Amino acid sequence: KGLIEFFLNEDGGSSSIFDHPLCPTQKIEVPCDTMDGFCQRNGISKLDLICADVEGAEAAIFKNSEIVNNCKYIITEVKFDEFFKGKNFPNIRDMQNSLHPMGFKMIEKLVRPNYPFGDSLWMK
Repeated sequence: KGLIEFFLNEDGGSSSIFDHPLCPTQKIEVPCDTMDGFCQRNGISKLDLICADVEGAEAAIFKNSEIVNNCKYIITEVKFDEFFKGKNFPNIRDMQNSLHPMGFKMIEKLVRPNYPFGDSLWMK
């Protein structure tokens, strides 16, 4: 919550709060809020499904979130390759550490061969 560093990627598609290890980026500051804060301000009290591709910040936005804790399904991107050179990019273990304590289990994943990222479906 507050101002955070954000790294703009030239292609625009993989800009993130994490600096990309292979592509040139430009660091800027952007305002940021928690998912709970956003939902509270906008009168959202319950979510059945969250679909999130937030370029590596998924584990951080889900962790200890009240609105996520009351959700049933999450579809999200996740890094499956533990050896991907992206320093600081959260991986499947970080996602499990965020979601397992709330009772979520990954029930499906879609990963292209030789690609470090994929999509995952989590259910509570």
